Amino acid sequence: MTQDEILLSELQKTIADLENELKKKNDEVNYLNREINSLKDMLRNESFKDDLTGLYNKIAIESILHYKKNRADRSKKPFTILLIDIDRINQINEQYGVFAGDMVLRDFADNLMRLLRSEDAIARWSEDKFISVLSDCYYFDAEVVAKKIKFFVKEWEIKLDNTILDYWVNIGISQYNMNETLDNMLDRAEVNLKAEKDKASLFRG
Repeated sequence: MTQDEILLSELQKTIADLENELKKKNDEVNYLNREINSLKDMLRNESFKDDLTGLYNKIAIESILHYKKNRADRSKKPFTILLIDIDRINQINEQYGVFAGDMVLRDFADNLMRLLRSEDAIARWSEDKFISVLSDCYYFDAEVVAKKIKFFVKEWEIKLDNTILDYWVNIGISQYNMNETLDNMLDRAEVNLKAEKDKASLFRG
C-alpha cells in the first residue's frame, strides 16, 4: 500500500469516526429537545401551579429536579437547591387569621421570583416551605444567594392595617452530587434546614 493510500485510508477512518460522533451528538440534542418540550408542555398546565402563590407545585418541581439531575449527570455541571422555611406563619395565622398568613406567603413568593434568576425554578414545597432549584450552581454560590434572600426578607415589609407582619426564613442548602438519588439530595437539604432552624432558635431565644 502506497503512502497516499495509507493517508487516504486514515482520512476515511477519521471522517467515519467524526460522522459517528456527530450522529451521537445529534441524537443527544434531539433527545434533549424532546425532553425540554415535554417539560415545557407539562409546566404550562395550570394543574402544576400552586393555587395560592402561582408558583410551581411539588409535582412540577419534582419533574424539574429529575430533568436537572439527568442534565447534570451528562454535563458534569452541578445544580443546587435551597429549601426555604417561612418562620412564624403559624403564629401569624393564629394571631391575625389565615388571610394574613396567605398574604405573607404570596408576598414572599412574588419577591423571591423577582430576586432570583429567570433560569432558577421556584416552587411551593409544602404549607410553609418553598424550594428553589439553582441551575449550574455550586454550594458556595448558593450560600451567597441564601444570604441575599435573608437580607431582603428584612426589607419586604407586609402591612395588615397598621400592623407589620414580621417573619424570617431559614434555608437548607444541598448541592447535587453526580449520580446520587434525588432523595439523598433532598434529605440533605432537610437536615441542613433543621440545623439552621435549631441554630436560629438559640440565637432568637
